[in-house]
Amino acid sequence: PDEQEAGRFSGVVSQLENILAYLLSKKEYHLAAMISRAFHAPVDPPFKPRMAEAVRKTSARNILVSMIADMRKSRKDSPEYRSIYAYLSTVEREVTEVMLELLADEADRAARIFIIDLVKDLGKNHILMIGDRLSDKRWYFVRNIVVILGESKTEQALAFLRKAAEHKDVRIRQEVVKGLIYIGGKRAAGVMMKLLRDTDPDIQLMAIRGLADLNGVGAEEAKAFAELLADRLLKKKEQELTLELINALGKIGGPDAGEFLKRYTRIRWWKPRKLQKELRDAALRAMERIKRRPGNGRRAER
Repeated sequence: PDEQEAGRFSGVVSQLENILAYLLSKKEYHLAAMISRAFHAPVDPPFKPRMAEAVRKTSARNILVSMIADMRKSRKDSPEYRSIYAYLSTVEREVTEVMLELLADEADRAARIFIIDLVKDLGKNHILMIGDRLSDKRWYFVRNIVVILGESKTEQALAFLRKAAEHKDVRIRQEVVKGLIYIGGKRAAGVMMKLLRDTDPDIQLMAIRGLADLNGVGAEEAKAFAELLADRLLKKKEQELTLELINALGKIGGPDAGEFLKRYTRIRWWKPRKLQKELRDAALRAMERIKRRPGNGRRAER
């Protein structure tokens, strides 16, 4: 009868649960990982509730926290480390949630770096859950979340970085720029362009440099640089950004950008001469760089 079969199945699972508890107490993680994998094996519908209960027990918070602590004490190439990793990979969603909780409260920098690296790996299939933590009020925690998202290089992560690019804390926006550079390509360029007009000059500088070095950028981004240049005033405090924009146009601009840069080659007597000479020299270098590229298209040299 089905009831008798279910009872027998439950008895087997109970034995495995007891063995698992013993193995964990003895830190025999290799064998424990085998049992955890067994609990995730597909079963017939009548047995699923009992298996789900067993999985909940294998992924209890206290178990996972203890294993992560043991993992930190082990060398990455050691059998113990690999055994713990094998166990945690069977409960990656549960352990990702636990690690995010630990990350939010961890004061030790080395421990935070360890957890971040582990989340990047074990949490790569749970970007949605990780991205939801961007609403946390602790800036340092949100910054760590942005680091994890940037290195995941997924479409979901890019959507979350777009949201984080509007965060009021400048330190988080700085991390967004780094994440976009890590992702690279045309996908990241669209988000980076929003940061070209950030209220913080350092963010603008990072965005200009980052965008100019992304693969796949060209005419659209060059136009954004030119528009931003056209709005700038000839002032000493704005000179660094202006020079960086000219240099960026030299990297990615085409013939249109070369024509635009001609405006900086003329020296006007009624304006500060030193600032104008700096802009002229930068513009001439950029124009020459554009001319050297085959077809005056996207940069050929690095």
